[in-house]
Amino acid sequence: MDPVPLSAREREIVAWMAEGMTNRQISELAFVSENMVHQHLKRVLRKLNVHSRAELVQVTWQGAADLP
Repeated sequence: MDPVPLSAREREIVAWMAEGMTNRQISELAFVSENMVHQHLKRVLRKLNVHSRAELVQVTWQGAADLP
């Protein structure tokens, strides 16, 4: 499977989400609105063809998304 190109910001947000942070916590760290975090995650879910945060964490842990 070819790695899906995620932006640096998307990789950063996914990494924080995989650590168990909420959208609010991520928004505070990233200095963006909660809505922006939601939009980033929505885009990532679509790019990786997963349907939930749990699936996204699983993909992240498996390294399939080429995340840091």
